[in-house]
Amino acid sequence: MYNEKIEQLIKAALTDGVLTEKEKQILFKRAQEQGIDLDEFEMVLDARLVEFQKMEKEKTGKSAPKSNKFGDVRKCPVCGALVPALAVSCVECGYEFTGIEASSSAQKLAKLIADTSIEVNKRLHKNEIKRQLAEDFAIQNVVNSFPIPNMKEDLFDLMMFLKGQGYLHKFNECIERAKYLYPNDPLFAKIVNEKKSQDKKDIKILLWIGLGSIGLLLLIGLLGTLFGF
Repeated sequence: MYNEKIEQLIKAALTDGVLTEKEKQILFKRAQEQGIDLDEFEMVLDARLVEFQKMEKEKTGKSAPKSNKFGDVRKCPVCGALVPALAVSCVECGYEFTGIEASSSAQKLAKLIADTSIEVNKRLHKNEIKRQLAEDFAIQNVVNSFPIPNMKEDLFDLMMFLKGQGYLHKFNECIERAKYLYPNDPLFAKIVNEKKSQDKKDIKILLWIGLGSIGLLLLIGLLGTLFGF
């Protein structure tokens, strides 16, 4: 399109995929010397830059290894279909996203809790009451802010860890995630059913406590009426 000298300069300037102001000035100067319209020349430069960046992106995409980890995929690595943020399998081809990292979420959380405990103990080892309160508060924050995984085995292991350690609030959050992602999976069915049974028991206990409190108040009121106190 342009003479060989300008074409070589354009190619050299676009090699890194960025067109700096200094490079533009040099190219514009050469173009002006050749009598080329600068507005038209700038438009051509911008178009070539976009085309170059597009080609480089396509090359990178083809050479990059496919990841089958849920957190890394934006589309199905098999059919290319876009998937929702919480999808555990592709709705188009059924491909299941697997590949949990070497350290499970339960292991990571256990380490975070241990590290938090050590850190608090270092700072407040001289005051037992403050240390205990600060440690409980810090660990609870760590647990509450810990991300819930989507992979089945990882999620199950984390749930077992949370239940065993008594972090029931986070445990209940995991149950809700499991109910959403794996509504009919037998791995979670027992846990979900146990939770339902426990909730029913808790409701009954609260009802009995409420009825007992009402009965006690009525009895006190009746005795007060009868005996004048």
